[in-house]
Amino acid sequence: MGKSRTALAAAVVAALLAGCAAGTPGPGTASGGAVTTLPAARAQQLEAKAIALTQDMEGGNYATTLAIADDTLVKAGVDEARLKAGWDQVGAMAGAYEGITGAFSASLAAGDVVYVVAKHSSKSLRVLYSFVPGGNKLNGLNLNLATDAEIAQASGRTAEPSASATATVTGTGEHSVDAPVTVGQYSLPGTLTTPAGAEKHPVVALLLWGSGPQDRDETIGASNNKMFRDLADALAARGISSLRFDKRTRVVPTAWTATSTLDDEYFADAKAAIGLLQARSDLAGYRIVVIGHSQGAMVLPNVLRDNPAVAAGVSLAGSPRSLFDIMYDQNVDAIGALTGKTDAEKQQLIATSRQVMDAAKALTDPAGTVPEALASVMTAPYVVSLNKLDQAQVAKELTVPLLFAQGEADRQVYLKADFEGWKAALAGRPNVSFASYPGLNHLFMKTQGLAAPADYDARATMDAKATTDIAEWILAHVG
Repeated sequence: MGKSRTALAAAVVAALLAGCAAGTPGPGTASGGAVTTLPAARAQQLEAKAIALTQDMEGGNYATTLAIADDTLVKAGVDEARLKAGWDQVGAMAGAYEGITGAFSASLAAGDVVYVVAKHSSKSLRVLYSFVPGGNKLNGLNLNLATDAEIAQASGRTAEPSASATATVTGTGEHSVDAPVTVGQYSLPGTLTTPAGAEKHPVVALLLWGSGPQDRDETIGASNNKMFRDLADALAARGISSLRFDKRTRVVPTAWTATSTLDDEYFADAKAAIGLLQARSDLAGYRIVVIGHSQGAMVLPNVLRDNPAVAAGVSLAGSPRSLFDIMYDQNVDAIGALTGKTDAEKQQLIATSRQVMDAAKALTDPAGTVPEALASVMTAPYVVSLNKLDQAQVAKELTVPLLFAQGEADRQVYLKADFEGWKAALAGRPNVSFASYPGLNHLFMKTQGLAAPADYDARATMDAKATTDIAEWILAHVG
């Protein structure tokens, strides 16, 4: 959920987001209003300013950025230490700084937004600057790894799907045979993986990613760990086929608009993928299982309810709670780890976070206003669609087999609040199973004992016991 590019990455109030928070698929998401082009003079001014700020921070100078920060950032406790920590955290995944690729900008109801792409030796960084409407004060800052579309836009080229996304993907693993497929109205590139061995069960799993512009493998970290590729090969080793595909917000970020919702991020493409599996003659008679990870696990009950052809569901690190309550808990952890802050200052930051998240949870009008601290990463229609999600209640109404799995060392979705929350909500239901794994993080990989996203940098693969348990549960219930 991160990335970092994993789902549900920590989002400290003030929009200093070292990682990918839910609802941050790419350009066009920074406000609840319409996206329009900035006047040329204004665009030139702000893009030059944002590039200069980026160059300063790449060189370790954060003072110039802080000098133009407005009260939103100041009250949230954004200081040089916080900026450096965020920069170091994401920059560690990108390698050595090499130069500025370029910038692009847009005007939104909440203010003027500039995206700067900085080239590094391994990956590029994208820095989003949000300026107050018509002014030069900075009210939001978002740091992440750049998508291919963002790199293309910053380079002055027409954004296109990434080469990695459109190329034929091979080599899921030694147990697998891969075939390219396309999914949905945007022809999202994907991989249909079937078992290489003689044993083949009439079961196919659809893998649904966490938040942010995910690729089909949920690639993350300095070592490019690939949770979904690991899972697809592990399933194939036990005779189970699978489908995974690049997320719409990665392949076609311009399709994401100020009116986009969870329907556009998950439900439409999940439905299309299920239809594709049903229509393939080589999968005739196969039973479909949907496996969701992180935010993909949170929307899983709705996907199952709305697609009755699906035979079972597997929730990996999902939650029955509001996303905003999870973000609050993440903020509490992040604030608690801050250095240079008194206990009173930390408590004030925590109180501010609670106020922001409660305001977001209360939003019911798609034309309403997103709390300022979240306005650079979520639109009002998207927030409303999150608030309409009642995954626990929907799960209670399902009769298909359900497996809920959780890493006990997960620091993005919580064992006690979330996994145990599922147990409490679904207690006594005969169609529900639970499994938790000591020492595994949000990706079901061995934890390094670090906070996300740093915990995902070391080379790792999905835990063999977890993948074996998932496969065996699927075969026991639908195989």
